[in-house]
Amino acid sequence: MISMTGTDMKRALKQNGYALVRDVFSAEEIARMRRQVIAVLATNGRPLSGGLCNGPGEKPLPRESDLARRLLNDVRLASHCGGEFPCEIHLHADTWNNWHSDLEPPSPTAVFSGVPAWMYKVAIFLQDHPDRGGLSVIPGSHKVGYAPCAPAHIGTRAGDIVVFDLRLRHAGRIPNLAERFIETLAFGLQRGRLLSETDRQRLFRLFRKLEQSLQQAAAAERLAIFLNYAPLHEINRRYVALRASDSWLDPVEDIRLAEALGFEKPLSIRRLIKRRTNELERYGTLWRGRSGYWLNQSQTLLLCSMVKTSRDSSIIGSPLPRLMPHDA
Repeated sequence: MISMTGTDMKRALKQNGYALVRDVFSAEEIARMRRQVIAVLATNGRPLSGGLCNGPGEKPLPRESDLARRLLNDVRLASHCGGEFPCEIHLHADTWNNWHSDLEPPSPTAVFSGVPAWMYKVAIFLQDHPDRGGLSVIPGSHKVGYAPCAPAHIGTRAGDIVVFDLRLRHAGRIPNLAERFIETLAFGLQRGRLLSETDRQRLFRLFRKLEQSLQQAAAAERLAIFLNYAPLHEINRRYVALRASDSWLDPVEDIRLAEALGFEKPLSIRRLIKRRTNELERYGTLWRGRSGYWLNQSQTLLLCSMVKTSRDSSIIGSPLPRLMPHDA
């Protein structure tokens, strides 16, 4: 039974960059998916970060397979952004994954009215992850790459799904000390052109198998399924185009704006921003980072009009966008 409404999901995705939806799949469905994922990776898995993966590249999961047919046509996985179905499947087993984002977020932030479905990913973990080992995130980092928030582990049970923004900084199982040493060594050999990328991943896989052979008790395989709403190459192309469009423009730092407007005390612009927050937020979320406020193009124009100056065009260039409110 899905316990999160569409409104709750949109709110969580907007604020934190992720949403946890409980009990989407039954125990029988999870058991079947585990069998299918293990079978696919046994024949068509390639080494990745100490484990195995299967994705759209080499020997992808056939769309006519039972696993693909079920997941790519499951209404429970239809995106909250227009009801699009996922179109691409990635399978992982026993991989480690350090902190990263799938799409590099704007720095420090960017304003975009609405987030399309293809900017989200769905994670299905096929075992419980009450503590570490599943998905950890830095809430809010989809809006600013290094958000001033503590990392949070998402405690999931088999059957839950996590929907998250591709710009969100996240991690899977963090490599241990020995694995980090092997990573550093392998990267050095690759930079020296002594190892190819394929050889580097094979080395990680061999080391991980050695670790597992030394463990007293064999642990169950950690399996995960990731679903995208557009092909990876298409996501990257769309993201580049989106960031270059007028819908998504570089923000302006409050201090820089104050200096260009001739404020004797640039920090005093923050008092003005604080007083006029309600008006400014008609044109998008007002983001405050560690170093101060960051304004989108429309907010910058509005603030310039408040101080009645003609020097605003030097801040944001030409031509200037229209000052139009949007839903943020």
